Amino acid sequence: MAESAGSMGAMASEHGISLAEHYAAGEDQGMRRELVDGTLIVSPFASWRHALAVQRLNQILVAACPPELLVLGTINVDREPGTNLQPDLTVSWVADFDKPATENRPALAVEVLSPSTRRVDLTIKRQLYAEFGIPSYWIVDIEEPSVVILELRNDRYDEAQRLVGPKQGSVRRPFAVTFAATDLTRLADQP
Repeated sequence: MAESAGSMGAMASEHGISLAEHYAAGEDQGMRRELVDGTLIVSPFASWRHALAVQRLNQILVAACPPELLVLGTINVDREPGTNLQPDLTVSWVADFDKPATENRPALAVEVLSPSTRRVDLTIKRQLYAEFGIPSYWIVDIEEPSVVILELRNDRYDEAQRLVGPKQGSVRRPFAVTFAATDLTRLADQP
């Protein structure tokens, strides 16, 4: 079956898909598309619990965020020629706000694990965010619930801290904030 001219399959070359080709394809309704070294990674949009965890963490971070930083939802974090990652949540420097996605490196990238992205978030994204020089990477597991705080040291991430269950923990980077992993998954009427 022939691929339509605007489809990702029609644009892929022997070297994979470039960032320009990736962006030219437009948004995909109902799916999240990321690119790793020219290879397309497609996953369904987040579950309600996943979205709740992102929203709750966003609220917690915004309340503690200093003025030189911004808490943002999904943004493009790119590397030429063919890598486009879209963290679930980021903290970025205000001074870098207008930089292109190939130059803007957040202070923090957060991924909330889901069945379709778990392996990529734990391995490929961990490696790539380290290569990009992103100082902090948090991995949220809504099933456990837990938050693994990774800090960049010598070009790789080391676990600096792990928040598990209802026990409050204080995180220092990218700024001081205190919360419990269960704060991210609790419904409004739950204690």
